[in-house]
Amino acid sequence: MSTVGAEPTGLYFDNFNPNVAFVNIQHPASGVDRMIQITAVPEPETYAMMIVGIGLVGWQLRRKSRRRRAVRFC
Repeated sequence: MSTVGAEPTGLYFDNFNPNVAFVNIQHPASGVDRMIQITAVPEPETYAMMIVGIGLVGWQLRRKSRRRRAVRFC
């Protein structure tokens, strides 16, 4: 924690959104109690796999359209 004396007192997960969690932080000296929301961030590998997948779908669509053109001209 960035403040001296602050202590995390709990980690809670959202029942309706699996990508959200909350951390409860208390500062005993001042009596301040804060709830901080934490959201999941996808890893770079996830984005890379998504881009490769979209590229493969595009490649298949392009390949299909070339086959249809070849059949029409024969």
